[in-house]
Amino acid sequence: MQECTVTVLVEDPEQIVQLTFTNVDDSFKVSILDGSTPVSPVLSNCYVSNGQQCYSTRNQVTIVFHGVLASLSTVQIFLQAMDRSLRPTDTPLLIGLILSTIFILVLFLGILGICYAGYRKRKRQKEIETMQACMIYNEPVWRSDDIIRAF
Repeated sequence: MQECTVTVLVEDPEQIVQLTFTNVDDSFKVSILDGSTPVSPVLSNCYVSNGQQCYSTRNQVTIVFHGVLASLSTVQIFLQAMDRSLRPTDTPLLIGLILSTIFILVLFLGILGICYAGYRKRKRQKEIETMQACMIYNEPVWRSDDIIRAF
């Protein structure tokens, strides 16, 4: 397997690198590192596919191409230096995470409410059964003398 490493450095440390991929050949495996050293972390949320845009967090990025032997492959990458403030934020991801958390919380509370209602129903049913049992066993015993005295 052949490997080619390219490091892109923007002179202004307040800027970041925007990468746009086009004409990506399937025989390439491309790794994007967020820095200039081979031990730099892999750029998160960056998937190499046609039209995909990635943004570094620093002013430098390393691109490592892993190609297949005896194969000519091409990939086009458009690089642009841009101000950090222009980088798209992960707000939709954050909103999705918050909404998912709220949904799970409501679902959990709903299940808890259903379980509590079932518990109350069983408890009430047991109380009714106990009262009915007490009524059966505590039924007054009428003696014939009491019946005669009542009249």
